[in-house]
Amino acid sequence: RRSKTNDVQRIDDETEKEEPWVARVAADLEKHKAYINQRLARYPKPSGGRHPYFVLSAQDRIRVSARLLRGCEARAVSGAWTEAADLVKATSFWSPCDKNESYYDLCRDWFTAEGVKEGKIRFLSHSWGIPNEWDSIMGSKSSYARAKAAEVSCVAKDIAARELGDAERWKEVAFWVDKCCIPQGDRTVMSWCVNLLEEFIVFSDGLVVLLPWSYFSRLWCVYEWVCFLLVHDPMDIEICADPFIRDSTIPLYIECIKNFKLANCQCFHEPDRQVLLDKVAMYYKTPAAFEKFLKFTSIALFSRCVASRRSGKAAVSLKPWQDLARDAGFTELEAKLNDIASLLPKWRATAVSQAKSGSTHAVQTALSIEVDNWFSEEVVPLIIRERAEVAAERGLAYIAELRMATKGGRRSVAFGHDGVGCGGS
Repeated sequence: RRSKTNDVQRIDDETEKEEPWVARVAADLEKHKAYINQRLARYPKPSGGRHPYFVLSAQDRIRVSARLLRGCEARAVSGAWTEAADLVKATSFWSPCDKNESYYDLCRDWFTAEGVKEGKIRFLSHSWGIPNEWDSIMGSKSSYARAKAAEVSCVAKDIAARELGDAERWKEVAFWVDKCCIPQGDRTVMSWCVNLLEEFIVFSDGLVVLLPWSYFSRLWCVYEWVCFLLVHDPMDIEICADPFIRDSTIPLYIECIKNFKLANCQCFHEPDRQVLLDKVAMYYKTPAAFEKFLKFTSIALFSRCVASRRSGKAAVSLKPWQDLARDAGFTELEAKLNDIASLLPKWRATAVSQAKSGSTHAVQTALSIEVDNWFSEEVVPLIIRERAEVAAERGLAYIAELRMATKGGRRSVAFGHDGVGCGGS
């Protein structure tokens, strides 16, 4: 009898422990839905089963997206290799099978009630599914989820060093991560978040891509990639591929990009496929144009990553990407990659000679600056030209409308009830 009583007490205690996050999440969701309904009251009901998102003006889409935009700090979803307890917890978060509704409580609204953005936030793009060849290539004891959890802390350290002046402040760096920033247990708000992807990307200050070799086979991933490039400077993309690059995986990356077809992309939740294909149709002239832009930018941006991170073996590391650019018919891009392959040894030698005490970090930093400056001047104009050739006019017009709705800024939004446009600063 005492044992049963203790068990009941233990269950009651666990229930009480859960109540704070349950109450907080419920309160946030009710607040969000009340605001959505308040904006929708000004519009006629959508016909033909269309989502209510489509009846809103660009201004109100921006307003609703600002209400629903959530962010989580790196401390909540990552862990350094040296911090075992945090890494174990973060690894659980990145497990593809774990969709705990409590994760919504890991993040917070990224705009205050007054419509002011809390600070910079990166959109984190990644593939949930474990790559098919993972065990055979990486080893059965290697964890895909753990690699992702640790890599987020690594990129957060780079961002903190660059923007906060101290890599030790990496836990403060903020991300939009689908698993916790979209409520997994509320279909209504979830559907709004799916439709507001472009608006979330407009408000994002960068795209961080966890990029295994299977990334370009996932429909959501490739759409997030090209959608960000439609809105932002290509230099605002940061590729995180170090945990996944091996001599044996490079051919898998090359093969996936070389043979990329929109129709072959996989989608875990099949109803999402039509939503995304409709978005592609809106923003790109044809599926072939989308595919061409994806191939061009993936070769260009992956080459930038390789040049920065593997400069010691520049000729060998860049060769597959030079060949892929040639095979895809991107002759100007191939020529640019040939140029940087010849420049890297000189840049590296200079960085080594100028580094204090032979610091590896100083060499890497100096080299990354050289690569980024060169890439910005030589390759970004090619990407922008390519974008102009493949993007549909109505898609570009809508992006311009979104920007107009924020009046050129992404740091504040007017949530007012009077129909006044969104404000930016």
